[in-house]
Amino acid sequence: MITKKMMLPALASLVLTSLSLFSDENPDEVVIQDHVQVGSREMDDADRDMIDLQRAEEHEDAMGNTEGQQTLRRISNKLKEAESAPRFSLAPAKMLKAQLTPVAYAWNCHTLAGYDNRYLGMEDGSKWEYSPSDAYTIRFWGLGQVLVVSPNYSWFSSFDYYITNQNTGTYVTANLFDGPVAHGPFSHWIASIDYVGGHVYLENQMVWCVNPSDMSIMQKWKPNDHIILGIYDSWFSSYDTILINVDMDDHVRAIKY
Repeated sequence: MITKKMMLPALASLVLTSLSLFSDENPDEVVIQDHVQVGSREMDDADRDMIDLQRAEEHEDAMGNTEGQQTLRRISNKLKEAESAPRFSLAPAKMLKAQLTPVAYAWNCHTLAGYDNRYLGMEDGSKWEYSPSDAYTIRFWGLGQVLVVSPNYSWFSSFDYYITNQNTGTYVTANLFDGPVAHGPFSHWIASIDYVGGHVYLENQMVWCVNPSDMSIMQKWKPNDHIILGIYDSWFSSYDTILINVDMDDHVRAIKY
């Protein structure tokens, strides 16, 4: 069965220079750190197809909503912003008649740690394969710039996520290629799960309430699964965050509890 997710080729030799970590004892000695394998417990293809189709339909429905409803959602989002927080626009919202939603949640932000002509890396050690058509865009990105990950629910795209650069206001489409450093200083993982109540507890004591529509996905998650945080930039949902489960190579929509 053909799925939206492309089968990514193995890459043994890729090293992003800016992501290299060196030993304190010998600055010339590269310390090899284990990265979480993406999709080590990947869901069944049929289940993934069904979820992709459902989310694509939800996305199309949101695109068809009235301008008045969009305005109400935009106002609601603004009320939740912190006054001192930086503001920027996310890629998916651009598809809604260019009426961009300003959002800013520090815990959902990442920084660009390095890139080459095919991959980019983030501060947690994760590596993302971006679309070749975005190669020109990423040439103007700089190390340390702030990035946000959001879902790409277009059925016609083989890339599951947008990565938006806050500093440049541009974005690329990408797939997660290599997970973050296992239990690294900038990594997040699940401490415990409330399968009945739909709560995910992370190692940093953050608690996330999962969208009821995504409860079936969460049922297959396990403690110690690694999580990458992103934004769910929907006009009509209060679940404004995505939790990307690296081990399962899927995500749920959630709200901070």
